[in-house]
Amino acid sequence: MSDYETESIQNTTDSEEEIIPYYIANKTSISIQKKDYYKKNRDKILVKVKCECGRYISKNQMERHKRTKVHQQYLDFLNKEKEENNNKINFD
Repeated sequence: MSDYETESIQNTTDSEEEIIPYYIANKTSISIQKKDYYKKNRDKILVKVKCECGRYISKNQMERHKRTKVHQQYLDFLNKEKEENNNKINFD
């Protein structure tokens, strides 16, 4: 067993002491696990995709980007452009 596994076992066996939330009692082990996960999956995490507004955003930040002013302004611009095109009359 590694150090962070034995720490979590020791924290859960003390029933008379104050109950400590898991994430506080196992802070070091959780941070080590997160670092290991990031090292193993760095390429997947940092993949950039092109948004419809033309910007390149990491895949995991796409939803956040869609709420930004830059993206919203681009969508407003597209909507205005579509309305203008629909209002034009063809005289052909």
